[in-house]
Amino acid sequence: MLRPRCASGLGFLWLILGVVALLVGIYGANPTLFALGMALIVPPLILAILLGRIARGLRLIRLAPACVHEGVEVIVEMRLENHSRWTCFFPRVSEIFPPEIHAQKDLILTDRLLPGESITARYSGYAIFPRGIYTIGPTAIRISDPFGWFEVRRHLEQRGELIVYPSLHDIPPLDRGGDAVATIIEHLTAREIGDEDELRGVREYRRGDSPRRIHWPLTARHRIPIVKEFHPVVTGDLHIVLDLHRRASAGSGRTSTVETAIRITGSIAREALRLGQRVSVVPGEQPERLVPLAGGTGQVRTILDCLVALRASEPNSLDAWLDGALDRIPRGSAALIFVSPYLMRRGAWLRAVESAVARGVRLVAVVFDESTYAPVWSDAIPELTTEQVEAELRRIGTIPITIACAGPGELEAMFAAHSRAEAS
Repeated sequence: MLRPRCASGLGFLWLILGVVALLVGIYGANPTLFALGMALIVPPLILAILLGRIARGLRLIRLAPACVHEGVEVIVEMRLENHSRWTCFFPRVSEIFPPEIHAQKDLILTDRLLPGESITARYSGYAIFPRGIYTIGPTAIRISDPFGWFEVRRHLEQRGELIVYPSLHDIPPLDRGGDAVATIIEHLTAREIGDEDELRGVREYRRGDSPRRIHWPLTARHRIPIVKEFHPVVTGDLHIVLDLHRRASAGSGRTSTVETAIRITGSIAREALRLGQRVSVVPGEQPERLVPLAGGTGQVRTILDCLVALRASEPNSLDAWLDGALDRIPRGSAALIFVSPYLMRRGAWLRAVESAVARGVRLVAVVFDESTYAPVWSDAIPELTTEQVEAELRRIGTIPITIACAGPGELEAMFAAHSRAEAS
């Protein structure tokens, strides 16, 4: 679509004088004024038509990355090609870059572009807005005549797509003599390797133990349920369970619990895949949104593509479906869950965690500190404090990691502090 307009007061004055002379010449039957009016109007009209033909002969090519992470700089290259038969003067390109708070980028390419020539220019922007899929544009090309009197603006229909992934963070290693490679990875790595049929010992029955593991002779002798305990099977698999219930979103923007959980998920998944583990992501109870268990570098992109579109819109809370999600995780695998402030009460989710640990699932819980989220969280008041939730999780054999309400850049410091505390 072309939009011609006067680019300066002189061009506008030229047209006004031409129209006035033409009207006076017609009204007064004055051939001289009529001819003067035509002389003043016709050249601008021819110039406007010529500018339109030149504008239609311009081709703009955008070269931009397909995906970036939150907060990084994005370099977009614009190449303008002149496929018309006339010289293009003063070409400019304007474009809206949505990830940078819908900023408009203006590029002055050159003073003139000869037929068959091309010119390249770049602009930079920052992915200030959080993760998501953004459409770059609209885009417009502006050209003018050699005198700068008139301007034609051509709006382009084609738009670019930019995927903004959540920012990823380096999880610092724990100093335990090589026993661990990273905070989460250390907790999720089995200490003992053996076959699932290799008996390690016996103990009293705990809620969640399978009846098939009951040692009947010892049960009859001691008159209390005794179960067999086997060496864990190390599978190297990591299952990350995300809570996307609307009440799980405490806070706003990038500091909210859901956004923080998504950044931690991407960071932990990348590190685990780098170490050769297989990773799956369970973003709610809908099976079609599940990222299947897989390994390799391609799984990182698959997980990031899943995380981009996630929103806190699950109809059911974690209490309703965590038991089923953890039940599908094989014994010997590792699981990572997130505990938002609305879950800080004794309920079905704690029983599901206890049952999974009893089956031999190695489990870590990232607990969002309700005291720091309290000013930005107006949901139901928790029954338990963060310290009490930590105590409950430790009692049933789960490792809790507490995360406070803070910006994305502070995640590394939080995990580093947890590493030092665990090491001591």
